Amino acid sequence: MQPRLLALLLLLPTPALAEWVEARGSYLFPPTMAESEACFYAEERARAEAVRQVTGEVIAAEDVQRCTEQGD
Repeated sequence: MQPRLLALLLLLPTPALAEWVEARGSYLFPPTMAESEACFYAEERARAEAVRQVTGEVIAAEDVQRCTEQGD
């Protein structure tokens, strides 16, 4: 294949298949964590939720934590 033809094929515009999706994400963060880091985690959760909405994927999870404080 000629280099010019190959370059032409690579530079041709192609339509993008995309759609707008509204999703929310939240993250409760402790006082020791920076707000920017918590925002990053919330944004990641929102992205994952948007992907689930578009693909129709259903994920269920339950997270249980049991914390005890030992004092004097």
